[in-house]
Amino acid sequence: MGRCWSEKGRVLYAIVIVLLLQVSYERVRAQREHTVVIGEQRSLLLLFQVLKAADDGPVGLCEVRRLLLEDVFFDESDPLIELLLLQDRLLELLLQLLVLLDVGHGVLAVLTVVVVVVVDVDVVDGDEIFAVGVNKRKQQQQAHSQTSLMTAITSVVIENGSYETRAGFSNDQLPQLVFSSLYSKDANGDIAVDTHDPNSELLTILNDGLVYNWEALEANWRYVYSKLKVDPSELPLVITEEIWNNKRNRTKLCELAFEKLGVPVFAIVKTPLAVTYGVGRSTSLVVDIGAATTSVTPVVEGTVLYKGAIHTRFAGEWLNLHVRNYLQHESTAPALEDQFKGSESYKRWKTSQVLNDFKETTLSVSPYPIVSSQTEFNISPKTYELSPGERVQVGKEQVLLCEPLFIPQNYKPGGVEIPQDALGLTELILSSLKKLEVSNETYFALLTNVVITGGTSLIPGLEQRLLSDLARFLPQYNIQSYSNPNVFERSSAVWLGASTLANMNAFEAAYIARDEFLERGPEIVSEKFK
Repeated sequence: MGRCWSEKGRVLYAIVIVLLLQVSYERVRAQREHTVVIGEQRSLLLLFQVLKAADDGPVGLCEVRRLLLEDVFFDESDPLIELLLLQDRLLELLLQLLVLLDVGHGVLAVLTVVVVVVVDVDVVDGDEIFAVGVNKRKQQQQAHSQTSLMTAITSVVIENGSYETRAGFSNDQLPQLVFSSLYSKDANGDIAVDTHDPNSELLTILNDGLVYNWEALEANWRYVYSKLKVDPSELPLVITEEIWNNKRNRTKLCELAFEKLGVPVFAIVKTPLAVTYGVGRSTSLVVDIGAATTSVTPVVEGTVLYKGAIHTRFAGEWLNLHVRNYLQHESTAPALEDQFKGSESYKRWKTSQVLNDFKETTLSVSPYPIVSSQTEFNISPKTYELSPGERVQVGKEQVLLCEPLFIPQNYKPGGVEIPQDALGLTELILSSLKKLEVSNETYFALLTNVVITGGTSLIPGLEQRLLSDLARFLPQYNIQSYSNPNVFERSSAVWLGASTLANMNAFEAAYIARDEFLERGPEIVSEKFK
């Protein structure tokens, strides 16, 4: 293959390709503003993908650039996009030739830029494009049905999580709204969203990740539309769901969307599929560690492998229980709940905020398993201010309090029964893989694309511990993971992925139009939302 693909060459080509990709984005932004769905806040993710692709040499860099172009833009038949893809094909051919000829990296980089400049041309009147070998396909611009137009129209995207709701438009780079999924009822029984009146009971919409309070969900969605200042009948609606959702719930979601809100077009996106596409992949092993549930879902070439999908309630709230017991034991103050005034549910909510803050600022995950809380080891203490005037010195519990996520049966809080065969985080992943019974190539593809997401996954050291555990059990595989270093984007990974999917041409088949639902009812729901 000629000259070795050195680290210097790898970095050089990564920089060249990122710059060329940015040039492509800017050209399209200038001529087709409505087609761009990527923003600067994803630049770190882009650089990460390009650097990984550089391991495969210059051809790998061309491939990732082409795939990113295809994923980012709505209409691949747009002549402008055709030009950019042709440019990539010519670039790839030239690079293959030059690598075979053993040309130095500096010469290759310069010739790469020259090729792009030569085949690139200006846009005439913002519509006419001239490029070598590209035939105009204006004759293909035909009238589309209601659903086929959806990828060219902005959609409202809503993610209802157990802890928080995120919402915005599909062409937003980040969700416009992030608010508590809890709601309250006043004395007249009216539902109040995103308000936490101390004297009202705070209630939930979801249980085990599934909707059970439909009146509250309707109020939640109407609140979103009011904040976004848009009428539900004006734009398509895209929501997310856990993969263990059921047919009955999906039908009720459609009834709410079409009959109560009157949306014109509606789609439901599987959470792990949204996460996968949100990080620029089509194959991944999604490990989602949220507030109420932890789930592991294999996705191969855009298809969820349900046989390997598994979830548990050993998640953020499970850790909160251990943190609460620890703080109560260490503190001389009254019980945490008694430090707040209001209804019982309001006190629990305020307490959960304290527990979450403790997790975020104090905890970290041990790089190796700690099978017993009696294990002694040295660690620098941390101080946590529990309340004004009261500080708690936290020693080895900084890491011990995370172990229940990995070994739940060894860390049983008082009064809680844990089955001896309960699966911790690492075992959950291994169980998912074992259930699959797929080819070695598929296992390899999944284990080199482990995507870690969810609010609880932000605890420092968790990703490293997970990789270490998996490497011990699966030494024959080269395990690679990805977790977004941006805290807000990782917490919003599901919403970002759903908005990305909503803007892709291939997603139009997932929509149901209002007329279709009114005519066919549950039948079309089963057909489209499997």
